[in-house]
Amino acid sequence: SDVLLKIRQCKRSGGTHIDFSNLKLTSFPTELFELTTLESIDLSNNTLSTLEKIAVFQNLWELILSNNKISVLPEGIKELSNLETLRLDG
Repeated sequence: SDVLLKIRQCKRSGGTHIDFSNLKLTSFPTELFELTTLESIDLSNNTLSTLEKIAVFQNLWELILSNNKISVLPEGIKELSNLETLRLDG
């Protein structure tokens, strides 16, 4: 799948940004939790309603969740001390 391919490529290259926009995701890809050094995640334009275990991404400074179905932020979001940009529009 596109998701697993992107995760493998990011892991192989040591990337710090991953773009999962427009992939029709309904849940957070669990394989993503292996990439704990990510600094930027784009999950815009999907149909996510929750974010599990978001606190594992301690280096995260940008989280883009625009145009999803998230109505409540998870408690773990408070633990992301480096987070500068959180987009929830749409």
